[in-house]
Amino acid sequence: MRQVNPDGPLVVAALRWTDLHAHVDPLTGQVDTDPRTSGASDADRCALEHALRIAEAWGGRVLAVTAGPPDADAMLREALAVGAHAALRIDMTWHDVASTQ
Repeated sequence: MRQVNPDGPLVVAALRWTDLHAHVDPLTGQVDTDPRTSGASDADRCALEHALRIAEAWGGRVLAVTAGPPDADAMLREALAVGAHAALRIDMTWHDVASTQ
């Protein structure tokens, strides 16, 4: 692994906190979300992996960012565990997150 250069680039990985198993009512089309089944999608994990590879190649750092409720901290802890140097959560309630989907 390359040495991190403090003057190197900061690569930001935007991770979306979303319901991975949303239920859609077939009669009304209403989407029911559940914070217990929420997390990062496979695409978000791939974005984080690419950010880590770019930062390693250029001697930079990775910042994992998400907007979500306190439950989203688990996703950011996972990002830190796989190599992100820092994490940032923009506080939003579950209702705010669900309304942006």
